[in-house]
Amino acid sequence: MRPWHRLRPTAPQGSDYALAIARHAQAKASLDAAQSRLENVSITTSVGGTVLKRHVEPGDVVQAGKTLFELAVVGEIQLVLQVDEKNLAALRLDQSVVAVADAYPSERFAARVFYITSGIDAQRGSVEVKLAVSAPPAFLKPDMTVSVEIAAGRAEHALVVPAEMIREASSVAPWVLVVRDGMAVRQSVKLGLKGSGQTQIIAGLNEGERVIAPTTPVVPGANIHAIDTTISSGPVLKAQEIIQ
Repeated sequence: MRPWHRLRPTAPQGSDYALAIARHAQAKASLDAAQSRLENVSITTSVGGTVLKRHVEPGDVVQAGKTLFELAVVGEIQLVLQVDEKNLAALRLDQSVVAVADAYPSERFAARVFYITSGIDAQRGSVEVKLAVSAPPAFLKPDMTVSVEIAAGRAEHALVVPAEMIREASSVAPWVLVVRDGMAVRQSVKLGLKGSGQTQIIAGLNEGERVIAPTTPVVPGANIHAIDTTISSGPVLKAQEIIQ
C-alpha cells in the first residue's frame, strides 16, 4: 500500500484534482466560445420568406445592426405607410382602407389598419402605419408603390365640392368663387371631411350653387353674363356621402 502522503495530491482536496477541475472549466469555456462563433456563421430568420436584396457576401465581416438581407415574408400581405404626423389623430386600429397600386390604377382592393407605431420619425415628421391585406390581388408584388385612402370619417348627405375649387384651402380662411345673381362672389366657407378629390362644405354655401374654378380668368365682382357661359357652368354643389 502506498503511503497516504503520496496519494494526497490526487485526493478531492489535492492540487492535482484542483488543476484538473480548472483545466476542465477552461476547456468548456473554449468549447462554448467555439460554438458561439459557429452559430454566428449561420444566419437564420424566425419566419419564412423570399430574399429580395442581399447586402453582404460570404466571408464578409459585419457590424451589429447592419442590414444583411431584405426579405419578403411568406404569409399575410402587408402595406407599410409613412403618414404625416398631423393626421395621427385621425388614425385608429381596424380602420378600413382602400388601396390601389400605381401600376394598376383601375384595380382597387381592401386593406385594414393593424399597427400604428408608438413613436414619430423626427426627420420625416411621419408615423409608420401597417395595413393587412386579407385578399391581395394577384398582381401585388414586394416593393410595389401603392396609394391608399384611409376612412377616418364618414358623413351621409354631405354638401361637397371638388377639392380643387377651394382657394387657400390650407389657410384659416378658405373660400370659393361662387355664382350669385350673375356675379362672381367671394364666399368664405367652413370645411369638413376631405375625401378622394372632394371636400365637405359645412357652412357658407347652399346645395345647387355653382362655383368657379381657380384656373378661370374670373375675379370677385365680375359680371358672369358678360363672360363666356362655359365659365359659369362650373361644378354644382350636391349632397352625397363622403368618406375621409
